[in-house]
Amino acid sequence: MVVRHHGLDAEDLAAIGIARTPATRLSCALQLCCLRYPGRHLRAGERLLAIMLDHIADQVGVDAGVIVDLRGVHRPATISLPPSKPGLVLPI
Repeated sequence: MVVRHHGLDAEDLAAIGIARTPATRLSCALQLCCLRYPGRHLRAGERLLAIMLDHIADQVGVDAGVIVDLRGVHRPATISLPPSKPGLVLPI
């Protein structure tokens, strides 16, 4: 299910690639994938399955730990994303 719903094509990767930092690239990719399935944006503090995070991070070429580094916590089986900032616009 993760591979089917959270695959990124060349156009997606090009849009994500303009983000400046690895954490921002991964955050953009996560938002894009969640907009496609389950069809909404990630909410502040929402927990994701580690397998989903790993799959998307592999496609973007970023270590999945960069999201955890933003929170300063160890990586569990599920992960909470940092709260989103008001007015954040993704380069999609």
